[in-house]
Amino acid sequence: MTTPPYLLVRSRRKTLALTFDREGRLVARAPMKLSEREIRAFIQKKAGWIARAQEQIRAAQPVKFTLSQGDNILLFGISYEIRRAQADAITAREHTLLIPADWDLNDFADWMKEQLKKTLPRRVEFYADQMGVRAASWKLSGARRRWGSCGPGGTLNFAWRLAMCPPEVIDYVVVHELAHLTHRDHSAAFWQRVADFMPEYQRHRDWLKQHHGLMELL
Repeated sequence: MTTPPYLLVRSRRKTLALTFDREGRLVARAPMKLSEREIRAFIQKKAGWIARAQEQIRAAQPVKFTLSQGDNILLFGISYEIRRAQADAITAREHTLLIPADWDLNDFADWMKEQLKKTLPRRVEFYADQMGVRAASWKLSGARRRWGSCGPGGTLNFAWRLAMCPPEVIDYVVVHELAHLTHRDHSAAFWQRVADFMPEYQRHRDWLKQHHGLMELL
């Protein structure tokens, strides 16, 4: 039986561990002196589990978004079907977005950013007042790995792709980053502060984990 392909990473660790990268490729993290024969034997023993895990990872990958007729996109947590139209601006009709026929993905991304800019400042100000903190400034970023971050000078960064998330999830990211103005780490005290202002934060956190593929959509 053929051994599944893998990337070998050696370190001073004491045990062999199998992980996967974002694309589902198998990564074997092995001790410095462990032979490749032993590594391959272990991987072969886990072949069934590896195949199932990789299938789940591939299934979770986002479908490529091309802004084509019939594509679907989330806007503030609501799913809209894309329809092309001879127009100068986007029109929303129930669960349909009529998009100018000559727009490309960059045009659409800019429009999404503008939608987020209409709501995000109010949410940052509201929760900053509630929490008794003040950010130095905030800005949108093109981050694909983190929905938000807090810089050392108190500048908050928010991924513009938050425009696809439900309002309550956006609020959680705002509270999370504002909490970092008081606690720079992810200590118990940090999570308690988040919970004080967002008691159901774990549900919103789970939503972000389950929908992380949105970060790669546009």
